Amino acid sequence: MTSLRVAIQSAALVAMVLGPALLPASLTAQARGAESTRGVRREMPALITGTLLGSDGKPMDAAHVRLRQVLSLDADGAPEVAEARADSRGRFAISTTIAGGVVLVLSGANHDARSVNLLVSPGYTLDLRARLTRVRYRASVDSVRVIGDFNGFRSDTSARVMQRQPDGTWTLDIPTAADTLSYALTKVSTRGAVTGTAGERLAFTPSGYRSVAVTRNGVAHIAFDPSRVVRDTQPGVIDYGAGAAGRAAQIDDSIFAHSLRLAMVEREQKTISPVEWAPTVSRVLRVLDAERSPAVRELLLLELLSLSQFGADVPPRVGRMALREMPPGAPAWQSVPSLAFGLPFVAFRVADSVAHFTRRPPQTVVVATAADSVRLKRYAARFAAWTDSAVKRLDNDLKIAQLLQFAVATTNGLLPEQSMAFLSRMQAGYPDASSTRFALQVWGGQRKLRADAVMPAFDFGTLEDSTVRITNASLAGKVVLIDFWATWCSPCLGEMPALHEAYAAFKDRGLEVLSVSIDNAPGDVAPFRSKRWAMPWRHAWVPGSLLAPGLKALEIYGIPRAVLLGPDGKILAADEALRGAALQRTLGKYLK
Repeated sequence: MTSLRVAIQSAALVAMVLGPALLPASLTAQARGAESTRGVRREMPALITGTLLGSDGKPMDAAHVRLRQVLSLDADGAPEVAEARADSRGRFAISTTIAGGVVLVLSGANHDARSVNLLVSPGYTLDLRARLTRVRYRASVDSVRVIGDFNGFRSDTSARVMQRQPDGTWTLDIPTAADTLSYALTKVSTRGAVTGTAGERLAFTPSGYRSVAVTRNGVAHIAFDPSRVVRDTQPGVIDYGAGAAGRAAQIDDSIFAHSLRLAMVEREQKTISPVEWAPTVSRVLRVLDAERSPAVRELLLLELLSLSQFGADVPPRVGRMALREMPPGAPAWQSVPSLAFGLPFVAFRVADSVAHFTRRPPQTVVVATAADSVRLKRYAARFAAWTDSAVKRLDNDLKIAQLLQFAVATTNGLLPEQSMAFLSRMQAGYPDASSTRFALQVWGGQRKLRADAVMPAFDFGTLEDSTVRITNASLAGKVVLIDFWATWCSPCLGEMPALHEAYAAFKDRGLEVLSVSIDNAPGDVAPFRSKRWAMPWRHAWVPGSLLAPGLKALEIYGIPRAVLLGPDGKILAADEALRGAALQRTLGKYLK
């Protein structure tokens, strides 16, 4: 049971950190310098062109495209390899000499950004036409807050409150010694921050667009007119065009749509049954059987393996075909969806007609048999051998480090010695890679959140009032379960039944619970508690989501994460010992 539970938790961690479709927009990775590669071949670049338009079908005031390498498990994200601005007609062109999985991010002022997963190779060309979805503005604006250079763009109590004027506009004067002030507005849209309506210059950053106000006489005047915002509900759409590249891109888009559908359902504590997935599986199989392009076939196989990971019944021949047509090291395995969901591992399971391990109906307990554990260990061993073979075929240090990192995560809890062997290879061969640093922090023996270690310093603002702080000192003398979670995190929601049952059983024995939310905004939690789970204990909120410095200092790169503190501030237990049925067993050791 322990091995299966650990495997499920590891899979949940991997999925939450890696899966951009399952994460909120605020988790868009920050651009950083590319890590070293060896043997990079100067070949004909992949070229992606297109037209990027707003929801009204017209060019936007500002629009940009960015290209990133395939995401790693590292919460800092993947290196950004190219950036371009769309011209006055909305046309853009962007290229890369990197082969394998890339993410094309399409952005426009006051529109929701859209990520497109692509599998590129030397000489690859694609011309697409995209129309983005405009941000959703609130029906009525009762409060407007300004974030900007003056507070590091933090949506907390340091944000400035605008004043409503008799004509319905909102204004605010901010003293500054700088020539300009960059800012954005919150409380205006249903999600995230937006630019103003004063017609100022717009600045583009990886985190979004900013308005730039010119300072006059030491004051930046900011104005917002609700009557000038465009309320457009047209859905976004992307036309990838004809040809093999277009068909392949559409398949990647379908995988994104499947994962988004599942995430929406799981937020409601529901699942999608194999019967509901069956029409989609049948359709993809028909397309696969008729497809002759090897590149398109590979992505169709990845789509079917992804559907299996999501709970669909996929015939064994799909697993066998995937392993035969995509050998270790094949570029397709390096695409974002395959890495995010561990599809080589899934292929071994599908080929053996083994029931799903990681998807289960809500509020049910996984009953693992000895045979389940044996199968999982067998698949972990196969994946380890597959990894060894793939590493020999790769000549890019970044990709090798990422693959070894995923192997550490996959074998952890199932084949501990093998997992540590992969970790040692990362330390020896790629000591400076961010993937290695992350793997050491999460799976290494000296990680900060582990039993018998002293809890590192923390300082969280309460959910209701960020000026009220919760620190190590304020929790001293108590047995406290700290749970890091978010309303958008499906594995977190899956733990709610066990968490509530444990609280009811142990609250009279001295147990306190602190749930630390990393939602986009503190206001996201109240509706969840009123409609879904009461969570009748203490709450805190950390701005900045998984990129928050306070979370990185605790080595929290994925959720759910849990830690049990003793009265002396030492960690009694962490992670898998505090999940599902194991939670009450662990609490019973310390609360008699």
